[in-house]
Amino acid sequence: MFLTEGGSPFFASLHDMRKTKTRGGSESEEDKAPGNTLILGPIGGGKTTLQTTLVAQSDKTKPTVFTFDRSQGQYVFVKAMGGVYKVLQRGTETGFNPFSLEPNAENIAFASGLVQRLAAGNVGITSGEANEIHSAHCL
Repeated sequence: MFLTEGGSPFFASLHDMRKTKTRGGSESEEDKAPGNTLILGPIGGGKTTLQTTLVAQSDKTKPTVFTFDRSQGQYVFVKAMGGVYKVLQRGTETGFNPFSLEPNAENIAFASGLVQRLAAGNVGITSGEANEIHSAHCL
């Protein structure tokens, strides 16, 4: 909760509280959007301070947090919260690219499912579209 300039409470949520709709228009409870949040602003504008404050305040709910950080500005905070801090370096494998996996049956099914999920968005995809994605051989 934050206070507005007028002193009234503003209840902030980092989650998309809308229910997901399928292509046919029905609501899907199982596919609610996760709490993805993007903070934008100029260098020195307080983005890191805001983010670390929000994460620290939400610690009582034990959230899973994945953050990208420029210039290791969150290193001390992440370590103090018991997190794991990995530094990404140009030219070093990260394992982040799911399409570079070995093309075996399990990985192909995973990559196909990932593309289907991304393509579905909030409206879903048809079984024909799912079959087309699967036959595209994502790996």
